[in-house]
Parts: sequence; structure tokens; C-alpha cells
Amino acid sequence: MSRLVLYSTTPASTEDWLKIVIANLQWFKDRPWFADAMRGFFELDDKATTQAELDEVFRLVRPTYFADWDGHVDAYAERLARSKFVYEVYKRRVKGAYDVREQLKSLAVPTLVITGKQDFSGGVVPSTWIAERIPNAKLVVIENAGHYAQIEQPAARDLSLRDFLR
Repeated sequence: MSRLVLYSTTPASTEDWLKIVIANLQWFKDRPWFADAMRGFFELDDKATTQAELDEVFRLVRPTYFADWDGHVDAYAERLARSKFVYEVYKRRVKGAYDVREQLKSLAVPTLVITGKQDFSGGVVPSTWIAERIPNAKLVVIENAGHYAQIEQPAARDLSLRDFLR
């Protein structure tokens, strides 16, 4: 491997990460969809037992993945409709806490860490955990973007990738 790009991710799902996620979700507390989104997160593991149920839960939580969902509902929903949050993949995900922060020190490859500034889950703090541990990693924080910077700020995301891959 000659280069590594880590995009909108976290190296841990521990209690300290969960506190960050909960605090970050408060960014949206005054939005009209906030209560439904929170209900969706609580139902994710219990209610999402089929593809249709997972689709419904994701419909509830998807606004939290964007810095400005309200200003672009139709455009973002259309873009999301082209991708699928696949149940067969979701059910194989690691459940429970994981923490690979200490293992990151062993990566000896040029690494670009990209996150949206308003990414409630991957965000600035978890991305900083990564960039501080991987030798010579570069952190790029994209303004006015959440978890899906490729939808909200594609030019900024693409520019950071192009600069890194040159």
C-alpha cells in the first residue's frame, strides 16, 4: 500500500467517542426533524431487522449526516437514493465498542484523514485522534460539511484528494 485515505471515520467506538457523538448531535436540537432522528438512532439495532426497516430508520436519521440538510432536502435525498445502506452489510458490522487508536502508530504510509466539520460521528475529534497517531498523517477538515462531504462539498473533498494523490 503506497497511500491511505481515511474518510469520515473513527478509530474508536468507546465511551469517550459516544460522549462526543451525543454532544455533536445537539447541533441539531432545534431542527424540526431532531426528535424523529433521535428515535431512529434508538431504534437502529432493535427495529432494523430487514432491509425495509433499515431504510425507514435511515430515513429518520439521515438529516444528521449533513451540515445543512434543511436547505437542500430534495437534492441530498436524490443523491442518497443512488446509494444503498445495505442490510446484509449492516448486520455484519461489529457491534459493541472497539478501539484501534494505539495500533495506528504502526502505520507507516502517507495518510490523508478527511472529515466534514459538522460530521457528528467521524468529525474533528475522532479524525484528530487518527491524524495525531499516524506518523506524518495530514488532516483535512471540510467546512460546511457533515458526514457526507462528497455530497455537500464535493469540490473541496475532491481537491483534498487530488492534492494528496499527486
